[in-house]
Amino acid sequence: MWWRRVLGWIWVGGWLALLAAVHAPWSDLGGIASERLRWTERATLGGCAILGLLAGASGRDLACRPGGPSHAAQVRWLWAPAAALTAALVVGAEVAGAWAVSLVALIGFLAYWAGLDIAFGAWPLASGEPYAFFRPIPVEPHEPDPDDDP
Repeated sequence: MWWRRVLGWIWVGGWLALLAAVHAPWSDLGGIASERLRWTERATLGGCAILGLLAGASGRDLACRPGGPSHAAQVRWLWAPAAALTAALVVGAEVAGAWAVSLVALIGFLAYWAGLDIAFGAWPLASGEPYAFFRPIPVEPHEPDPDDDP
């Protein structure tokens, strides 16, 4: 199914374009304090994206097991706690008057969400694997490798 792969690549490209658009204004900051903030944003963007990719891959493995939870159920376990933590960080930073820290927290959450979504649905779809949101992911039969020892 070629359309499945095309849809997956569009999905991956959309997330990457969104992260690039959010990251672009941070490269125009000037000054020493801004340099520290720029590096914090870069580390947050990269670190949270990696955490999201790891969480999404683990969630997909769990959802591919027979009787495993759906993508929607995984969102509750993997996405909602990160969203609540980000909301608490944003509110705390805004109360403290550190608006830039709240922006970094939001960028970190967006990067985590992108990594989670890419690993769980977009990349497997781009690879031609099946995807389902509300039901468990169908497991395609795996043929044994003839080179494996019995």
